[in-house]
Amino acid sequence: MNATPKDTEAHQLKGQGGKWFSLCLVPCALSLAMMASGAMAGEIHEKAGTTGFSFLKLVSGARATAMGGAFVAMDGDINGMASNPASLASLRVRQGTATYTNYLVDTQFGMVGAAQPLNDVRAFGAMLSYMSYGELQKTDEDGQSEGTFGANDIVLQGALAQVVLKDLAVGIGIKVAISSIDDYASDAYMLDLGLRFRTPVEGLSLGASLSNVGFVRSGFSEGFKDALPVAARVGFAHQVAHLPLLFVGEMVLPNDNDVYFCGGTEIRIRDILFLRGGYNSLLKDLNEDDWAGVALGCGFRWTRYRLDYAYNFFAELGEAHRVSVVGEF
Repeated sequence: MNATPKDTEAHQLKGQGGKWFSLCLVPCALSLAMMASGAMAGEIHEKAGTTGFSFLKLVSGARATAMGGAFVAMDGDINGMASNPASLASLRVRQGTATYTNYLVDTQFGMVGAAQPLNDVRAFGAMLSYMSYGELQKTDEDGQSEGTFGANDIVLQGALAQVVLKDLAVGIGIKVAISSIDDYASDAYMLDLGLRFRTPVEGLSLGASLSNVGFVRSGFSEGFKDALPVAARVGFAHQVAHLPLLFVGEMVLPNDNDVYFCGGTEIRIRDILFLRGGYNSLLKDLNEDDWAGVALGCGFRWTRYRLDYAYNFFAELGEAHRVSVVGEF
């Protein structure tokens, strides 16, 4: 998401400082967080920061976030469609969800979604996500204030999943994403593909997905279009037999960073209280802070509703709090 405007004045962005400098800083905020926190062994990957639409990398729900983001093999939770559209195939009741995140550098992230089983082997889901960068200052070439401007991202996602064999489900998702900075905008169109397989081992499932494969229709300026943040995922989810323990793990291969790993666990207490913890190696800070990438969370179920909370620590970049509600109806 690199802010290069659409009309002929766009060339000023590539000039020195001035009026457009503050515009350039807006989309870089989230990308900088991803780059810095994703550095391994003190080095930044050579392709870090080369893709736009960075908000597409965010995990949607608080439950997944609290377990390190490792959700590619999960099922039965509407929020799974953000990592793997095939996760919807096992839904047997209609679900709705909403998420709010107080994210880094004064950004705010929100999401609403719903999923509907179409029959015993097929389900459909949709999500609308929104990210706001708040009100920012615009300056001229001399650094004098010219008022304020806003920047935001929005993505609409639809997904269809189906069981094709007894233990194998497939899914496909379609996304439309729009990024806006002041009077400029860029839009992209993408596909997500996913598989989910229940193994012969009781409680063990495997999942794989490919996300954000598509194209940018219109960039912020003529002749320039951001690359999309494509990512391949493979992982597992294991509900331990006869114990209230769930373990998840995942390997992610993004096109703009090194391979990274994430995982976590969930402890269920009488189907009412859920305690969660996880770790994501992408979030390892440049200073290699021991706590960078750690996630913690909890959940409370009441009748047909579940309230989830997640806390992420980003070392010098700060911290993030996320709250989700999931309901069956």
